[in-house]
Amino acid sequence: MPTNASFTQWYGQGQQASYVRTRKSPGGILDLYDVARPAGDMSHPPLADLVLYQDQIGGSRVIGNSGGGHYNVKSEKGAFFLAAPNFANTASVDSSHQLRSLSFPVLQWQKVLEDAVDGEFTVECLQLYRGSFHAPSIRAALRNLWALSEE
Repeated sequence: MPTNASFTQWYGQGQQASYVRTRKSPGGILDLYDVARPAGDMSHPPLADLVLYQDQIGGSRVIGNSGGGHYNVKSEKGAFFLAAPNFANTASVDSSHQLRSLSFPVLQWQKVLEDAVDGEFTVECLQLYRGSFHAPSIRAALRNLWALSEE
């Protein structure tokens, strides 16, 4: 696989494809996945996309580094994890789990994001790569995107 492949390329090839339960909105603007994975390593190589994961079950111990330093957390249902683009994400989960993910191809969204914040946007400024977090507005937006992709 090429260095800094997209999240879609990584999940669509090899072993990862067997974990995919649902894929929505293919086409490079953003991609939505629902995956069920066994316990163990879910690390991935540096990917060009910013990836937001949402735990659908909760209760797992997650140890890793998503670009902002080492974390060791007990995940809660609905909690988010953000994986930095172009970073070799490491993650180990102690039980089977189900995730929904949303990947943004940063290169395609960079201009829109910069325009929205007068050129001040960098993915480094997000500082959310340090384990799990909760965001009701992001949860609602992801739920709406998932529902919209049904249509």
